[in-house]
Formats: sequence, C-alpha cells, structure tokens
Amino acid sequence: MLRMANLVMRLLLLMGLFVVLFSYAMFQGGFVSWFLFYATLPFLIYYLCFIFYPVSDWKVDRILPITSIQAGDSIRVRLVMKRRLPMPFSYLMIQECLPSSLNFRFVVHQWSKMLSNQSLYQRKETVKKLAFPLFSRTVYYEYQVNDVPRGVHTFTQVKLSITDLFGFVSKTMVVPVESVLLIRPRYLEGDVHWPSRLQQLGEASTSMIQAESSNVVTGAREYVPGDRVSSIHWKATAKTETLMTKEFDQEQHNDGVVALAGSHGGVGFEWNLTVAYGLIQNLTDKGHKLDFCHLAEPGYYLSTEHRLADLHRYLTVLPTGQSEGDISPILHTQASHLKTASFLIVFTDQLTIELAEYMKELARYVKVIRLYWTKAEPQQSEIEKQQRQHLQSFGVIVDAMTEREVAQNRWVVRI
Repeated sequence: MLRMANLVMRLLLLMGLFVVLFSYAMFQGGFVSWFLFYATLPFLIYYLCFIFYPVSDWKVDRILPITSIQAGDSIRVRLVMKRRLPMPFSYLMIQECLPSSLNFRFVVHQWSKMLSNQSLYQRKETVKKLAFPLFSRTVYYEYQVNDVPRGVHTFTQVKLSITDLFGFVSKTMVVPVESVLLIRPRYLEGDVHWPSRLQQLGEASTSMIQAESSNVVTGAREYVPGDRVSSIHWKATAKTETLMTKEFDQEQHNDGVVALAGSHGGVGFEWNLTVAYGLIQNLTDKGHKLDFCHLAEPGYYLSTEHRLADLHRYLTVLPTGQSEGDISPILHTQASHLKTASFLIVFTDQLTIELAEYMKELARYVKVIRLYWTKAEPQQSEIEKQQRQHLQSFGVIVDAMTEREVAQNRWVVRI
C-alpha cells in the first residue's frame, strides 16, 4: 500500500511538472519556453511509461547442476532473466534468496577448527549483482557457492529491483522460482581396526553367517520333481489334496549395528554422520552385513535386507538444525534390533543421561559397545564426563573425539 501511494505521488508530480511547463510555454509564447517544453517532453513520457511498466514482465529461470554433488563441493548456479518489453533501465539489481539450509558450511579440511569454533560453521553470504540491461531482453547471472553442506536445499525466490535512468522511480518484485538441490553425504577414506576377539568376525563374517544362519519356512508351493522328500509340507498337502513343498527364506543376520544420535545442527553431528556413512560403506564393500539405526525422532532402522542406496537417500534428506528431542520412545522401539547385534558402534555429539542409561541396558546383551563422543574439549560438560566414566565402568567403551582426533587426515574406527 505504501509503495502504491509512493507511485501515485510521483505520477502526480510528473503531471504537475507537465502542466507547469505547458502553461509556461503557452503564456510566454517565445522560443525558449517552447524549447524547454519539447526538450523535457521525452523524459516526461519515459517516466510515465516507467511508472506503468509491469515489473511482472520479467521471467526468471534457475539452472542448477545436474551432476551428483557431495558435501564440501562447490556449485555454480545460473539465473536467466527474460522480458518481452525492452524498456531501458539504468540498472537491474538481482538478489538470490538462498535457502536457510545453506547457512552452514562443510569444509573438509577444517573440521578441527570448526569443532572448536562453531561460528566458522556458519555462513553469512549475500548473493547480489548489479546489471545494466538497457534495451537487452535477456540478462544472465552466474554465481558460485563453496563448501555446500549435505541435505535438501530448496531455492524459492529471486528478488529483482529496477530503477529509471536518473533514479527518480524504483520498483521491486519478488519472483517465485522453486528449485531443489540434493547434496549427498561426503565419503571420507578411513580405516577399521578389529580387536583380536573380533578378528575372526572381521575377516570371515560372511562365511560364519552363512554357516550359522538357519532356514525359516515362509510358505508352501506345489511339488516339483527334484525336491527333497524331507521338504514336503504335509499339512498343506492334506489341506489342498496336492503335493506341496515347503518354501524357505534365509534368515537375516547382521555383523553389527552402527547407530547415530545427537543434535542435527552442528559440526559434531555432521562429522559423526560422515564417518558413520563411510564406515558402513567401507565394511559393506568388504562383504559385511551392517544395520544402521538413527536414535532420534522419528527414528529409522535400516536392516540388511535393504540396499545401501536407501541409507544414502535417508542421510541426504536428513534435516539439519534440529535437536534430538525426546528419544525415549525411539530407544525402546529399537531395543529388539540392537540387542541381537554382535557389536554396536554409536556416534553422538551429546552424551546425555538418557542415552547413557540405555547403553548400560544394552551392555547386558551386546558383547561389544563402543561409543564415539564427538565434542571439542572446552565444550565438554562435567555431567558428560561423569556419564563417560559411568559407562566405562559398565563395559561400554567411550572414545572422546576432540579437536585433536578430528584433525587427523583419516578417520579410524575401532570395533
């Protein structure tokens, strides 16, 4: 409303100026008066056209990279502004409205600094450009965003501001342009160390699993010549009066579980997510069967019957900037899965009392539990340190990942 009133006032000012100059020429009647009138008439007409020029004439397209991008890479975004009417402007201010998910930075080689100083993790960046279109119908603007974080980044709008040749009238419009950019988790090279008590599991888990797994009857089918007589399903045969054979499904078994807990908004959580993803992919490529569990609202459990692509998709869309909230329901829901694991690796940036009590309960069922607590040493609270000592007294191994450990070139996970 205020902007419309401003335009009306400027329109009245132009009309008043036109009336004054025309009246002066009519009453004066000399060469100078008419010269001034005709000399200013093109400018008055230009301003009149500019006031009624529809800013909605501009159409904006955003072109995002189509290749697969992982966290920490740089992206180049191209904006294409088009219009039908070639109205001359003195300048065009283009402002890209970056999504709030890009307020974070993922710098691969500065984990230690960012863990100590969380402000380095924040990004304060404004994407603007001053263009001079004049009579051009198409304007291009390309910019680059470095150290993009993992996640789903939704671009929603672009802000355009135009002004006349002398800066007398200016107009602003927000153009809705929605684009979605997916940034997958970064894969970091690392090492896995197996202790002597689990060395056999680490080297030949697949053969052990196949030897120990049992067959479970999942249904019945018609008998086919060559089926074993011991596999005949006698109950189904009696019901259908047709010779039926048992159908078996190989029972699923996992070497262990990798769990992720803690706050979603911070350097520690992103480091834990990256290492957990790299650990699962590392061991999966070697033939191990690992399950993944996310101990946070709303909870997520990926069993060995799913593909690694499902985990990749989940970690990509996992939002940032959220706290873990109340995880009590999640912990009790996932208890049946975690208690049957051969070992449990937990990554967290918050060593809460609730999580510690749950780990103590699991220690009664799981042979090996190792918890990686990622937090800068000056930021560790006394309560968290007490919980660490308490967990170790119950046989839970707690490794503190401070800025010194994170500064290493390769991550090392001991199982």
